[in-house]
Amino acid sequence: MFKKFIISALMVLGGLYSLPENHAQVIGEPGVHVEYQAAEVNLAEGMVFPHKAGGQILGAGTGPAIKNNNLKGNTTQFYWQGATGPMMKVYGSHYLIDGFSLHGQYWQNKELVGEKADIGLLIAKKPGLGTGKHDIRRLYISNTKVGMQFGETENDHNCDECQIGFYQSHQNDVGVKLKNSMAMGHHFERYIGKGTPIHFQIDAGGKVSVDKVFIVKGTLLHFSDDNENKFTGPNNGSFWFRSLHADQQSGSDMRYLVMERSLPLHVTFDGGHISYDKYYQEDARLCVAKGPAVIILRDINNLQRGMLGGTPEDRPGNWPDTHPTYIVENCRLAGMSSVAELAAPGSTITIIGRSNIRHWTNELLPDGTFHIVPPEPFTPGGTN
Repeated sequence: MFKKFIISALMVLGGLYSLPENHAQVIGEPGVHVEYQAAEVNLAEGMVFPHKAGGQILGAGTGPAIKNNNLKGNTTQFYWQGATGPMMKVYGSHYLIDGFSLHGQYWQNKELVGEKADIGLLIAKKPGLGTGKHDIRRLYISNTKVGMQFGETENDHNCDECQIGFYQSHQNDVGVKLKNSMAMGHHFERYIGKGTPIHFQIDAGGKVSVDKVFIVKGTLLHFSDDNENKFTGPNNGSFWFRSLHADQQSGSDMRYLVMERSLPLHVTFDGGHISYDKYYQEDARLCVAKGPAVIILRDINNLQRGMLGGTPEDRPGNWPDTHPTYIVENCRLAGMSSVAELAAPGSTITIIGRSNIRHWTNELLPDGTFHIVPPEPFTPGGTN
């Protein structure tokens, strides 16, 4: 039978954390089932939950960093005053994590100050057991270098199949990072990203699905070039994003995809509206791909001329050098008579238009496959 008691200092393997009186309620062994009351807590060092399997980390509620007591509601807020390391590190698998906020800075004179925390929530591997399979219900993470990271090092094994119900990233440099090749199969039911330059950064790994997205500026899906010992490829390189909405205030500083390296990916963006209508005038891109990637744009409204870019660059020796392919289905185009006009100047891509492509006037446009290559440079006296 579990014994319930209230403590002012929560002992977790890996550190002793001083918390306000009556703040934490622990059921059973410390670190297995922890319930935090509504409070603001400054962390001098990170919290570590060391158990290999099972446990609950529960807060009173989640929300933004607000000093006005009349506005902030019943929430559990953690503020970072430490040096390096993650604010919260969860080992093992099958935790229930719900109902608190992690802020990578702390209040001083009504402002958030201090060096940003390296990571808000880190899902890490415990030796000898698989990692992941956590049920993460409601989290708000702000002002960190990386809000949520799966895998601690590039050489980790496992870290898969987490279910995330609601996650809001605010003023993080990166919202979500996949660190190792086996960081796979994570599903987000709801993602909100504001003030976050990169929302999902893939160093390695894949098979991520996100069902509902709202972002204000930034790149939704970004593949970094830092992958000498990491892998995203045919075994894990699939990504799905559904129901995409970007605030019109994002302007053209909103992108679905940026690839810094050549990868054989399969990426689907399904259902979205491009609120800002001046991408063409500003020579801006919605997607920039490299190598043998297939990108599906389905049910997207207000696609504009020159939005889709790509090059055939590749890492030598890994897979055949080829160029990106865009498949455009059931989309509405702004001021174009063909999907070929979606190609950005200087791109080497294939665009396949099929199944109910329409002009903004509702005119049905013809299907077709278009291979786009840059024009040969003009040489005086030459054959071109």
